[in-house]
Amino acid sequence: MDADGKEILVTEDVDKEIFTVESDGGPMIEMQSEADCEEIVASLDMVLNKLKKINPNKSPGPDLLHPRVIYEVKEVIA
Repeated sequence: MDADGKEILVTEDVDKEIFTVESDGGPMIEMQSEADCEEIVASLDMVLNKLKKINPNKSPGPDLLHPRVIYEVKEVIA
């Protein structure tokens, strides 16, 4: 019954039309045992140039660090 006291009937046919049954036959992803990564090279100048380009007036990102904080301590971070 719903909030008004009316009886609600739900049949299997309606359920089949509304809901989708997902199959377990999805694509399989193979995990690699060793990652083949090349060496990453970052110089002090490269890091400082990137940090100088941060807009301190933006809102924090998913890391919850405010860009103004990062901008102000860029010399210490690099």
